[in-house]
Amino acid sequence: MSANIIRNTILFSIFTLALLNNLIAQTNYKMTVVEDNSSNQLSVYIESTSSEFELTSYQCSLGFNQDLISSNLEFTYIEGSSELVNEPNLYVGVDDVDGQKEFTFVSYVGNDIISNEKTLVGKFIIDGANSGLINTAWDFDGTISTIVTGEDFANITNASNHSSTDEIENDQLADDSVPSSYGLSQNYPNPFNPTTNVKVEMKAEGNASVKVYNLIGEEVLNVFEGDLLAGVHEMNINASNLPSGVYIYQLNVDNKYTDIKKMSLIK
Repeated sequence: MSANIIRNTILFSIFTLALLNNLIAQTNYKMTVVEDNSSNQLSVYIESTSSEFELTSYQCSLGFNQDLISSNLEFTYIEGSSELVNEPNLYVGVDDVDGQKEFTFVSYVGNDIISNEKTLVGKFIIDGANSGLINTAWDFDGTISTIVTGEDFANITNASNHSSTDEIENDQLADDSVPSSYGLSQNYPNPFNPTTNVKVEMKAEGNASVKVYNLIGEEVLNVFEGDLLAGVHEMNINASNLPSGVYIYQLNVDNKYTDIKKMSLIK
């Protein structure tokens, strides 16, 4: 049996109960995908907009700017990034079942209680894409579409509850506490392949940049550039397009504060 048949069988089977339920339960929720076009990263969040509810499974399909397509386009989940017990890692990939390539991720069957607090479903990386805006759009039609199930696997999907934005959130995982100084953490993991995380400490709001340089001082990656609120911010560095080696990453705040550290990329 081919990999495509196995994949499609899994996708179809896990949501059979949901598809048999034609009545959408009245569950109020919001599901948002946030795009970081500077690093080709997507973050997906879910929250209740009324009372708590049970989330039992989900399959999400996202159309995108087709100019991104290249022969080695990949869509992968950053393991451990989800705040849900039921992580989106049953299936993750670039699908073309419905005639146009889409990003798809599917959870196992599980149980999570969704409250009014914004919960991170997961972070995803797009590798090998041509340059350009991602411009994701939730897909609710076709064989592989977006389906969210609640208690007893009732289909609670409501297209109006799904949104997408290409704005980088200023409070990227911002800590409620305010540091006493500016700072840049050592990346983790290190060595890494191909993604790693760093924390930026901001004692006050300011214009900040995090950039990566090779050992001869050439800029090879612009991780972040813009305004940041006071707090602790976690950022992901995607070095999938860089060769193995030692790199320097630098934090600059308002052209007044600079911190640099080394990291090792091993492929």
